[in-house]
Amino acid sequence: MPAFDRYAPTAFAQTPIQQIEQKGRELYQQGQFLEAIDNWQKVAQDYAKQEQFIRQAQTLNYISTAYQALGEWQAAKEAIA
Repeated sequence: MPAFDRYAPTAFAQTPIQQIEQKGRELYQQGQFLEAIDNWQKVAQDYAKQEQFIRQAQTLNYISTAYQALGEWQAAKEAIA
């Protein structure tokens, strides 16, 4: 399992989008991969709109990791392409 907590912002400094991102990490850790992907796709779109491309790339990596956990290798590859 990836070490998502290493990159998590502190709870008191989270923006609404970071809260959704954190919820995705929690869902992932609970094995709810599809729900995590849904959350992270929204997050990645918001980061793209805000031109926060490093955070967008990190979130796309999370999505890829969740697809890998599901054994969906093509979707994992496409998430980061």
